[in-house]
Amino acid sequence: MASRLGLAGVNLTIPLKERALELMDILTPAARRAGAVNTVSFMGGRMEGHSTDGEGFLQSLAAGWGWSSRGARVVVLGAGGAARSVAFALADAGARRIMVVNRSPARAAALARSLGDWRAAGRGLPSRAADWRLMLANADLLVNATPIGMHGGPSPVPAGALARGLAVADLVYNPARTALLLAARARGCRAQNGEGMLVQQGALALERWTHRRAPVEVMRGALREALNTLS
Repeated sequence: MASRLGLAGVNLTIPLKERALELMDILTPAARRAGAVNTVSFMGGRMEGHSTDGEGFLQSLAAGWGWSSRGARVVVLGAGGAARSVAFALADAGARRIMVVNRSPARAAALARSLGDWRAAGRGLPSRAADWRLMLANADLLVNATPIGMHGGPSPVPAGALARGLAVADLVYNPARTALLLAARARGCRAQNGEGMLVQQGALALERWTHRRAPVEVMRGALREALNTLS
């Protein structure tokens, strides 16, 4: 239907990213690796599926913190489409180690294996606060790639496990200050929400559709206005 409306493309979010995969006529290598599609381009009656989440995430870290993932030790919470995109982007950017943590240990291990690198490992959610602290003790970056915390939900991580010096990126952007981010800042951690990633991946999508440079700051302002309306 969207193609019949004359649209150049559409952006997708959960829970459609993985479901859309099998509907595409063409998949970019990034989408195929991530097992998820967040951007669709309509070209001559065919649908091309892209994944701009991973690159958008790295750009948001660079813009927000001047962050480089090379040599970083990262813990990624989640094993869905967003987590896969982020994990592959971090691996490609030279992360030193990636620990995938998920409610299902099998899904976490499967994502770690798909990264195809000895630097990656997968495990289930820690059951005790002490186990969380141990897991995060040597991490440089924690990424929440789950919807936990959305719409005012609880933090997926015990506050006491967050140590000063840890950078925390929560892909949730509504609310802007999630329980995880509030706890992280209170513990002296650098912290950012998913707004930057949403804007950057959208800018990459827009550039694919229009072949023009995206007005990133205009898009950021429009997003904030929309989120303020919803809050």
